[in-house]
Amino acid sequence: MHYDDLHSDFGRRIKLVRIARDMTQEEMAALLSYSSSAISDFEMSKRDPTTKQVRTFAETLGVPFEWLCGWGPDFSYELV
Repeated sequence: MHYDDLHSDFGRRIKLVRIARDMTQEEMAALLSYSSSAISDFEMSKRDPTTKQVRTFAETLGVPFEWLCGWGPDFSYELV
């Protein structure tokens, strides 16, 4: 997998989770202790996540780290 694919997968997948949970960027930002502009930048692949940031997003959002990176099989999750 090319780095650009990982980068765009992360943004696309956090947006999928946010929309599936009917959250605004502001609500997701508050949950993750980021600004809403940072969430927007991640979603639009304007900002590169660090490995630590991906891990924190995965743990906080309750999704597999590998899935958030675009690796491994798809999964389904129930919204909490």
